[in-house]
Amino acid sequence: MFSHFFIDRPIFSVVVALIISIAGLVAMVSLPVAQFPQVTPVQIQVTANYPGANATLVDLPPTSPGGFVKPMFINYRGDASATVPTA
Repeated sequence: MFSHFFIDRPIFSVVVALIISIAGLVAMVSLPVAQFPQVTPVQIQVTANYPGANATLVDLPPTSPGGFVKPMFINYRGDASATVPTA
């Protein structure tokens, strides 16, 4: 079998392993490594209308966006037209 060739010749096996390791080190040093691309988080905008709401209700932040697990950023803004966009 093929494995018996290397079992019977341990010095040859070590030499082959060293050649493969050295070739890997040379390739690792010489091959270029590209930088990771800029990845921006997904942005979602939700607009909610609260007709007849007072300014205090509009200014409150959204408590828990449904379906999101630990969002990195939550921005909210209330304005006079009673809309609350969140991202």
